[in-house]
Amino acid sequence: MSHRMISLEQLVFNEDLYPRTGIDEQHVRQFERAMEAGVSLPPIVVARSSNVIVDGVHRYHAHLRREVKKIAAIIKVYKNDAEIFHDAVLLNSAQGLKLGQDDSLKIIATAERLGFKEIDVAAMLRTSIAHLRVLRPRYASVADARKGVKELRKIGLKGSVRHLSGEVISPEQAAAMASAPGQSYLLNVNQLLDALRHDLLPSRESHRVLWINLAELAGMIQERLREAA
Repeated sequence: MSHRMISLEQLVFNEDLYPRTGIDEQHVRQFERAMEAGVSLPPIVVARSSNVIVDGVHRYHAHLRREVKKIAAIIKVYKNDAEIFHDAVLLNSAQGLKLGQDDSLKIIATAERLGFKEIDVAAMLRTSIAHLRVLRPRYASVADARKGVKELRKIGLKGSVRHLSGEVISPEQAAAMASAPGQSYLLNVNQLLDALRHDLLPSRESHRVLWINLAELAGMIQERLREAA
């Protein structure tokens, strides 16, 4: 399939149609190093009418950071956003950086919003319907207001907050999930307890912010315990 050079200024990175939850900085840097070594990267895929990047977001960002003006692109025709998203998922699940669980959850939620059937979503993720049904409950809903109309938006849940599956959460909770750990909070608590028991933490003098935050944590725990009593 032929390709042509296209100006980066013309391209559109549409996060709503991007199958991943974010940009992997290490992956972008790998592409940057390859460019520095003179390696020609594979062309990205772009939707003709909208110039939306269908595949190659990390390559696009590597070119931006290298201040390269143009990038090789395959231009394809799509009827609508659903076709763009379908192709984006297939291309991202077949090659390059492996899709993570959070990515899969985003794909499921977006596919449902775009009207895809269960069998189509399973095919896009290259998995079974049974596994898809295991993944699907792993999200919560957050109330958003778009154009003055309230609607529920589904967001994927990391392992530490999986207990919120199926719940409606606040926008503040949704924003805080960005810094939530992937593993259970119990692991974090046990690690902190071990550090305290064996005197592994830095001194108050050398790390005042840490001890200020620990004092705040202790106060919040005491307050929650009083509420639960």
